Amino acid sequence: SSAPGRKRRDAFAITVKREAGGKVSNFLHDQINAGDRIKLSRPDGEFVLPAKLPARLLMIAAGSGITPLMAQIRTLLTQGYDGDIVLLNYVRSAQDKIFAADLEVLSQQHPQLSVQWCLEAENQERFSADQISARVPDYDNRHAMLCGPAGFMAAVRSHWQQRDLQNQLQFEYFGSPQALSPAQKAQGVAAHIQLARSGKQVDSYQQQPALLAMEAAGESPAYGCRMGICQSCKCTKISGEVRNMVTGEVSREPNQEIQLCVSVAQTDLVLDY
Repeated sequence: SSAPGRKRRDAFAITVKREAGGKVSNFLHDQINAGDRIKLSRPDGEFVLPAKLPARLLMIAAGSGITPLMAQIRTLLTQGYDGDIVLLNYVRSAQDKIFAADLEVLSQQHPQLSVQWCLEAENQERFSADQISARVPDYDNRHAMLCGPAGFMAAVRSHWQQRDLQNQLQFEYFGSPQALSPAQKAQGVAAHIQLARSGKQVDSYQQQPALLAMEAAGESPAYGCRMGICQSCKCTKISGEVRNMVTGEVSREPNQEIQLCVSVAQTDLVLDY
C-alpha cells in the first residue's frame, strides 16, 4: 500500500484487514511480530497504472479494495502527476474507513485529489447508475480502476458494459471470483472445451471458470489457490479465446498458457489436457 522506493528501495508497506474467520489476516494480526521473517512470492498481476497516464482518473474501491489503489494514488502524487483523480470509496460505516487520515492529508496537500466516502450502512448509499452519475458526473470520460468484493465489482462492471465503457475499466478482485449460479446455468451452455489428450468435450456456462467446468464433468485438474495467484492450474490453451476473470485480459493467440481457475471461455476451446 506504499509508493515504491519512497523510503528505501527494499522496503514496502502492506495493509491487512482482519476478517472474521480469516486464516491469513488473523494470523498476521495475532502472530507476526517485529523482527519475524516470512517468505513472499514475487509480485504478479496486471492491475497497474496505465503506461500513458490519462488526464482524468476515477478510482473505485470497496472495503479493503482500497489497498492497491492507495499504493497507486501515493505513486501518482509522489511522481508529480498533475491530472485529476477522484477516489470513490465505499465502506459500511465511518468506523470502516481505511486510510482515512492519510487520504485527508493527501487531499489537502494535492487539490487534484478528490476523496469521496460512500457510507452504505449509515447513509444507505450503494453503487447504482444514478448514484455514480450524481457523485462523478463525468465518470464516462475517465479511465477507471476498480477493486473490491466480487459482488460489488460485478455490479460496477455490468454498468460499465451497459454503457460500452468496458475498455476504460481496469479491475482486480481481492477474493475468489463467484462460482456458477443457478441463473447462469439456466442461460445454457456458452462454449465447449475440448480436452486434447482424452478427446473428451466439456460444457462451459456463462462466466464459469474452466476449472469448475472441468470438475463438473468429472475431471481433476491440478489446482491450489483457486483465485489466480499460485499458478498451480496453468494449462496450455491450444486454440480458442478466454478472458481472465481477475485481470480482464483476453487470450486469443494459440498455444498460450492460461490459469484454469480464473479463465472463462469466450469461444470453444481446445486445451492440452
